[in-house]
Amino acid sequence: CVEELGRRPCETMDDRPEFGRTSTFHGGSREVRCPKRLILIRHGESEGNVDHRIYSSTADGLLHLTETGWQQAMSAGRALKEIVGDEPVQWLVSPYVRTRETLNAVAKSWGGHENIKWREDVRLREQDFGNFQDPARMHVCKEERLRFGPFFYRMPDGESPADVYDRLSSFFESMYREWDRKTSEVLQNLNYVIVCHGITISVFLMRMFRYSVDEFNMYENFANAEFCVLRRQANRYTMKSINDCFCVKQLQSRDGTWSTGEPEARSVRDDAGRFDRTIHTEPPSVRSTIALVRSRSRSDCDAYLEKVFKPDIGTGFRCDASNLVEIILEESQADDLGVMRGWYVTEVDGVKVKEGEIRQHLHRAKASGRDYIVKFRVPADLEIVRSPSGGYPKKMF
Repeated sequence: CVEELGRRPCETMDDRPEFGRTSTFHGGSREVRCPKRLILIRHGESEGNVDHRIYSSTADGLLHLTETGWQQAMSAGRALKEIVGDEPVQWLVSPYVRTRETLNAVAKSWGGHENIKWREDVRLREQDFGNFQDPARMHVCKEERLRFGPFFYRMPDGESPADVYDRLSSFFESMYREWDRKTSEVLQNLNYVIVCHGITISVFLMRMFRYSVDEFNMYENFANAEFCVLRRQANRYTMKSINDCFCVKQLQSRDGTWSTGEPEARSVRDDAGRFDRTIHTEPPSVRSTIALVRSRSRSDCDAYLEKVFKPDIGTGFRCDASNLVEIILEESQADDLGVMRGWYVTEVDGVKVKEGEIRQHLHRAKASGRDYIVKFRVPADLEIVRSPSGGYPKKMF
């Protein structure tokens, strides 16, 4: 847990519904049927992270770690050793060269790779982006992915995260059977460490904790050599507290050395909600009636407010098809500026916004690289009610 790193435990988040998720393996049994810790670590910086053009001439699975990647991975190894101490560790690794080298770097804290027992599993490999990748074509694909939605977008001759989900489901079955064959005494203090890839870890957590597609899309990818620790509680892994589930990044100091950052919740994208799907709760006939009522609800007594937003971070609010503000993320720009649910967006940088076009206007405003103004209509009869924090709770993990 966080205390094992010698740091102050973070406050509990039990009161947040998104932290109530658990992964149960043997529901009513009192036996310990999962390892003490499940640890997922992304590889250190690779040649492909530095120069994407290398994918056109070198297979993805053959890319090496850079010098920085080795230093990041060794830093992660020191942190992991501090957490698990002399407890037994079982190591699994993706067959890619960069993950094998990350394992070797991490293992230095255990006296070298010759002192640990490990095995490869091909199902832990990275999302397949195709064979030799043409940089220009991949640029087009990544732009297209933003419009299509990242979870279901399948790279040409490659995979989508949804495909990764399917093969990881097979891995889960194997993993659970393996744990089931071990005695409770063996599992009691066992640490199960998986060295793999950013998207693989994201999909792994989605599969384990039953994330929705929208929740998958709201999180940042794991940084190089960042790792996630799940600590067993009452025969299961849980996200009820950051002490039971936390992430650790590797940070570079001014002198160029790498060290471990503070344990934290998983990073959320600045534009969280950008890829959320519109899922209606009413048929078109009812929705059109609601929109008509809203359009007729304008009053001469309505107030108009302008808020200045920064372009380098997400706005923190989301609108429905009639430009009504539905969601405000806690501690976001919108929350700090006092934007409220129930307001309507009317203009962005002086340009009137038609219904359903708010995203395009905000995207163009942020792309300008300068501060931009969003104008809101505040209905005269709006009852202003804010949560104690001021906004809609941000889903952190």
